[in-house]
Amino acid sequence: MQDRDRKLRIFAGNEHPFSDRTIELAVMPPRQVRGMRPRVRRAMIRAQTKTKQQQEGTSDTRKGRKKEEKFQIDCDSLILVNMLLVKCSCAWPYLSSLSQIKELLRGVDFQIRQVYREANGVADGLANQAVRTKNSSMFHGALCAFQ
Repeated sequence: MQDRDRKLRIFAGNEHPFSDRTIELAVMPPRQVRGMRPRVRRAMIRAQTKTKQQQEGTSDTRKGRKKEEKFQIDCDSLILVNMLLVKCSCAWPYLSSLSQIKELLRGVDFQIRQVYREANGVADGLANQAVRTKNSSMFHGALCAFQ
C-alpha cells in the first residue's frame, strides 16, 4: 500500500485513489530534480502545479485566472530575438541559458522585438562603459554620468 502512495499520479478533482485525503504537494530537493530527465522533470513540475491549483481551489489555470498582461520584451540583440523565436539555431555553449529563458517564458503571453542599441541610451551607455573599462561594476540606484 505504501508503494502505491509514493507514486506521483494526477487524478481528476482533488481526490486521492488510495485514501480520502487530498493530494499533497511533494517538494523534491533541487539537486534531485536537476538529476531527472527533462521529460520527467516537466511532468513533476506539472503535477506540482496541479496540486497547488487544487489546494487553492482552481482546477484549470486558464479558467481560474483573470486576463493576463501581455509582456513586451525589447532586446538589442537580433540573434537572441531570433533564437527565442526559433528562427535560428543556438550554439551549444548558450543552449543551457537559452533553455532557462524559454522555461521562464513558458506560459507567459509575451512579444519580443529587436530595438537598436542607440535607441536605449542607458543600455548603450552601460555597454560602451563596459567595453572601455573592462572592469566588473555593480550600480545601485541612480547611475553616474558616463563620458
